[in-house]
Amino acid sequence: MESGHVDVLRASVVPRLTKLCARLQMERHETVIDERLDQATPSCRMRMRPWQAPFTGPQAAAGSVLEILLSQGPTPEILGRLYIGSDSTPPTHQIRVEVSKLTDAWLDRLLLDFVERALR
Repeated sequence: MESGHVDVLRASVVPRLTKLCARLQMERHETVIDERLDQATPSCRMRMRPWQAPFTGPQAAAGSVLEILLSQGPTPEILGRLYIGSDSTPPTHQIRVEVSKLTDAWLDRLLLDFVERALR
């Protein structure tokens, strides 16, 4: 896997996930980032468990997961996979973009879509 593509993930995705998690934690949602950029298939994952008020019923055990990974195809792509709900397999929603066409707007839409679906 070309290190330049991993650098794109490191420079674009990681700071946005970190900032998003901080904002969500301020609203009492539980979030965790799992950065695996040094793996054979570089990826970043974010788990979110929405806050629930006391006495509102059982909480979702695992929450929802956003996975952003670099595909290993002939044309390098970034895949955004949403796993909404505790044991969602396969992904509930998946979108992709070529690495060369990745924009801040694409990433922001992916993150907002994830949060919106996870909070439903």
